Amino acid sequence: MYTFTDPNTTAAKVSDILGISQNTARTALKSLVEKELIYTDQQSKRNKRYKNYDLIRILN
Repeated sequence: MYTFTDPNTTAAKVSDILGISQNTARTALKSLVEKELIYTDQQSKRNKRYKNYDLIRILN
């Protein structure tokens, strides 16, 4: 899972790193949010940041 190498990411960064479309990256990130594996600000409509708080806690 890419969020283990970058616990604070965006769909654009995931798209660039993995070589997939931004739409595919957003769909995958949304699925992880629904499973509560990562979190995002639900009020943001554009340029959402996705955070892996569990990993951030471990690293701090």
